[in-house]
Parts: sequence; structure tokens; C-alpha cells
Amino acid sequence: MADAGLLIHIFDGWEVNNVGYEAAPSEMSTSIIYADQRPPCCPSYGIPTYSAWATGVQGVIFRPGTGTRIMCGTSGDSSNGKCKEFCESVPLAGDDYDPHRSPEGAGGCRGSWRPEDFGVFLYRTNVFEKEVQSKWGRRIDYNEIVVDGAHWTQNLPHNIEAFFSSGDHGKARKNDIVAREQHQRFLEEYGLGADEVPLLTFDPMNWDHPFDVAHVVAQH
Repeated sequence: MADAGLLIHIFDGWEVNNVGYEAAPSEMSTSIIYADQRPPCCPSYGIPTYSAWATGVQGVIFRPGTGTRIMCGTSGDSSNGKCKEFCESVPLAGDDYDPHRSPEGAGGCRGSWRPEDFGVFLYRTNVFEKEVQSKWGRRIDYNEIVVDGAHWTQNLPHNIEAFFSSGDHGKARKNDIVAREQHQRFLEEYGLGADEVPLLTFDPMNWDHPFDVAHVVAQH
């Protein structure tokens, strides 16, 4: 999974008591972002992520390892943050998936992927989004990766690599303040420094260098 890209969670209000880095003790939604999602047709398309009420994005990046337990994935928003009926397993080698002849949309299945099938379904979904969805003039959609919330919280702080926000401009300013407050609270609670778990800015329009260290980083 660590070779696929970054696993991120956007603060979406489902966290415990407005503590963004503490998950509810049930399923939680995350997403994998990676460079090959970039559609060659449309330079104005940004990295696909969930955006809460179009006011920017802020959340956490997970550290690869056993601290995050993945339950399933889907090619788009699962609507309820839970696993659906699982898609039939498909071997990646020799897969003859044709995105232009896919009656079930992205990935050829409207259900959920088992973790061991992520390779083939991430590949299929990405091909569909770039070759079909974007050329129809539609935005490329984000994937939804459902993780075990209780396991996430039990493994804090070691499963969090960094916090991020979309910056303090325009409508995103309020969410940037939230991200900074969450980051500072996390550092204080676990006795960590910003060099260990940094606060980053995330620009989804910058495919080449989407993350950078925030100009003002909270210090413990």
C-alpha cells in the first residue's frame, strides 16, 4: 500500500468530539492520492479529494504500517462510509478490462474492493477516470478507502505522518485555523515536536509538488 501513494483523511465531522485525529469507533473514510491520477487532457483538473462544503481541505496523512487497518475500498464515495457487497476478485495479470465498455462504471464494479484486490481496482478506476470520465468533461472522482476507526485511535500517535491544510486564503481560512489548532493539540497531547509530525499546506492543483511545510508551524 505504501507504494501506491498517500493515504489521507479529510476532516469531515465524523471524528470524536471535533478532535480531527481521533476516529469514531466504527468505519472511517480515507482516500488514496497518487501522481498517476493526473489526466493528460485537462490541466485544470486538480488532485481528486473530498472537499467539505467547498471550503478547502484539511486533515491528516497516515504513516505506512500496521497502525491503520484497511477494510475495503470503492471507486467513488460510498455514501455511507461502509463496505458494500464485495466485488469479485480479478487477477491483475492479463486483465482485459475496457473502460469504454464498462456497464458498471469506474472499475467495472459498483461494490467494494477487498484489500488484496486494491491493485487491480485502483488501476481500473484510474484508467476509467482518465480515459472516459475526464474526456466527458466530468471531474475525476476520488476513491474512498474505509478503515477501522477504533484501530486508528488505538494506534495514535504513531500512525499519523503529518497534518495538512489548504492554506489561509479565501473561504479556506476557517479550515486552516482548524487544521493548525488540531495539529497543536496533537503535538501537546503526545509530547511531540513539529519536526516529528509537521503541518503541511496542500495545493490540489499542484500535481508536481502538492505538499509543502506550512509557513508558520506550531511548536511544542
